[in-house]
Amino acid sequence: MKTLFAIAIIAVLISSCGWTPERSNPYDPQSDRYVEPPMANRQPKIDTLIVNTECINLPIDDDCGVIIKAAISDADGNLNIDSVIASINGRRFGKLAYDATGQFWQLKRRETELDSAAETYVGSNVQVTAIDDSGSVAQRSLTFPNLFVDYPTTNWPRDLECVCPDYLDFSWIRWNGQGQPRNYELRFYYANIVEIPQITISNISIADTFRHVTPRFEPADNNPLVFYGWRLFIYDQLGNSAGSEPKTFKYFNICTDSCTGP
Repeated sequence: MKTLFAIAIIAVLISSCGWTPERSNPYDPQSDRYVEPPMANRQPKIDTLIVNTECINLPIDDDCGVIIKAAISDADGNLNIDSVIASINGRRFGKLAYDATGQFWQLKRRETELDSAAETYVGSNVQVTAIDDSGSVAQRSLTFPNLFVDYPTTNWPRDLECVCPDYLDFSWIRWNGQGQPRNYELRFYYANIVEIPQITISNISIADTFRHVTPRFEPADNNPLVFYGWRLFIYDQLGNSAGSEPKTFKYFNICTDSCTGP
């Protein structure tokens, strides 16, 4: 009798509350108490890998460095930032660092930082590996490119020329090298040593042979020891670059008879 009474009570509760045994099941997607299982870790992916060379024409010998860039997808946001490693022919080459400006990972080495001359790497296998916190691994590789060494030739200013408001057109000889050029870039250096990236002029048309430069230099009017250097770089369609021999100049706020211009 008690059993029948208990069953009747349960039936009343079910009918009044709309409760069913299935709706209380946390594994049933239709249940109020359903809890989604944790999402499986998604493997990182190296979407793009680029290896470029950057050669500079020096009076004695070329200086050819390498730039490795990688675009990495990390859907779960758990990429180990210390795990993005480049290797060449299976030997560790270095760690890539994230460049927030370009939104890619990058490793840049000058030839003086390489174990051997850059030309010895041509044809080698370059591989980048990235690992997330779960241990999932992403890899991508390509072949080290040929060196791009068809250097441009600058025209004016030459060594320690006077640059002043009347003469601000930096010029060069039209490039006639091999390959498919993409654009020019002007780079400036304090005392012809320390690069000043904030005044770099990029994406200059390959058809141009001069560029008017807005003066952003410390004048030498009161300090004749202040001088600058400049180089002209040319980029090919793959992003490899070749830089001219360095030339020097002094900037003056006032043009004098010693400033003859190009």
